[in-house]
Amino acid sequence: MNIRGFILACGLLPLISYAQHRFEHLNIDDGLIQNSITEIYQDVEGYLWFATQDGLSKYDGYQFTNYNTSNSDSTSLSDNYLWGFTEDDYGGIWVCSRNGLNRLDKKTGIWNKFFIQDGSNSRLGLDQMNDAIIFNEKVYCTNASKIYCTDVFKTYEKIENRISEEIIIDSDSIASLAFYNDKVRNELFVIHYNGIYNLTTKKNIVISGFEEGLSQNFLPSCTLDSISFIFSNGASVYKYNVLSKEVNLLFEKNEAIVYGLEKVKNEIWVATNKGIKVYENNTLKYEIVKSSESDFGLSSSFVSAIFKDRMGKVWLGTSSNGINSYDSRKERFKYLSKETFLENIIVRGIAQDANNRLIICGDKSYVIELKKDNFSDFDFAQQNIKNVKPLLIAGFPNLNLTTIENGFNEDLIVGSKGEDLFVLDSQLKVKKQIVLNAQAKPTNVISDIIKTSSDEIWIATYYGVYVLSHNYELKHQFLPFEKGLESNYFLSVYEDSKGDIWLGSNTGIYFFNSTLNEFESIAYNKKDLIHSPGFNFTSAFADFSDGYLWLATYGGGLSRMDLKSRTFKHYTVASGLANNVCNGLLKDSNGILWIKTKNGISQFERRSE
Repeated sequence: MNIRGFILACGLLPLISYAQHRFEHLNIDDGLIQNSITEIYQDVEGYLWFATQDGLSKYDGYQFTNYNTSNSDSTSLSDNYLWGFTEDDYGGIWVCSRNGLNRLDKKTGIWNKFFIQDGSNSRLGLDQMNDAIIFNEKVYCTNASKIYCTDVFKTYEKIENRISEEIIIDSDSIASLAFYNDKVRNELFVIHYNGIYNLTTKKNIVISGFEEGLSQNFLPSCTLDSISFIFSNGASVYKYNVLSKEVNLLFEKNEAIVYGLEKVKNEIWVATNKGIKVYENNTLKYEIVKSSESDFGLSSSFVSAIFKDRMGKVWLGTSSNGINSYDSRKERFKYLSKETFLENIIVRGIAQDANNRLIICGDKSYVIELKKDNFSDFDFAQQNIKNVKPLLIAGFPNLNLTTIENGFNEDLIVGSKGEDLFVLDSQLKVKKQIVLNAQAKPTNVISDIIKTSSDEIWIATYYGVYVLSHNYELKHQFLPFEKGLESNYFLSVYEDSKGDIWLGSNTGIYFFNSTLNEFESIAYNKKDLIHSPGFNFTSAFADFSDGYLWLATYGGGLSRMDLKSRTFKHYTVASGLANNVCNGLLKDSNGILWIKTKNGISQFERRSE
């Protein structure tokens, strides 16, 4: 048995040209040392490191460990304004600062500091390090004027050290800004004011207009494939082929400043001060910008750092709003945001009719006209929307709809709270209004509707169960405490693969004996859970024609009933379920059961049980 949890959330999809992914957020409230992120790195052990404008944070997936400078501690950082990570083979993490290069011994927690030694014994502000990299047992660093290096050792006797070896480039004055390591060919490149320089082969490539486009001193780069990498001057993005030695302009200069580059699947994500620009096949595909409506949108459009970890998860640092993370493995769900409806709504039911429309029922209801009958051809659900308009039922302006089901001949059947049952025709006009129980109408709620294989409509309510014929005429009514019912509160109705009818209530479940025209009760009994559902409230059912019936309970997790022996097995948070409050079940074509819970969606793989 394997249960995996997933969290679903609403986000913001402002325009079709923009797209909003689901992001998780971390900031100072979660223990991050400061919200202004300058660079992100993952070490060999898997820990994530976040350089900020006021210290360094290490993240283990659960909590942060923070580092900063202290005047009373000589073994602390030399400065709190940090960027530019690299890592050696001896357990040392190196990070650049505006006042020297720092190395943390992860075992001892001691920081060693490295400053440039110039001939005048005065650093003259030369210790602001733009970038650093470990290459062939040396650490290379640049202060945007020159390149320096020093040997890497397992330990350093001195807390403060001097870097005196200057790398002389046999070319005209090259002010270096950043490094790139071609690990396949073991070659080290420098991105400088005029282009790129290969420190290994001593070859320089001048790029026309490169210096004019420079907008900052910290230039990003990333591997594109086995023979090429991409880099930026802060405005445009270039591609360098290490075999042909050719440089090509990928993306033209725009108004945004480029702070980071990452390849995410087949896309290139460009982090800028105006959001994420996503390219595919050298074409701008969409943009991701700040979401002001969603708790799960991008927290800031000023994205100052981007990093893809070894699991493929993308981490984004912002200029003042902390960290955003995006996991593409959770993007199996396409979603429509609340901005689609221009207001916050409580969704209680969804149906797709024969006219390519989604009918959304809730405290406010809507009709969504679709371009295609499914969403699989679209990256984002919003792209499939042709039109959105309120669902208005004549004479009932404030109708609170509770559930919806496809009826006969392209009809829709909708239930309401405190009102009646409505049959809508293909034009969404009221075809028939049905009063199920005039006495219970003011307080009654229609909780569930199904169309059965025998062409009946079964309706569960908070005051009994009702059955309609093919012509929507009342055929049967089962009132509380009659015909074997021991409750007046019914949450769900379900027809299994054999055609049997089941009810979920606030006291357990009921099986309809069609021969006797009455119900058999299987009540909740917390003292005998082998013969009882996991909780008294049963909100949904599912089955796979294999002799078992699955129940979602509103407090006892997921229950499985053996239909032959009427015995139960239960799955809860202890089994991996996201939450024990479950209010929905869905089976897919692969035989996997999906459980809607109070804390997201869980996936149940029955074959692994």
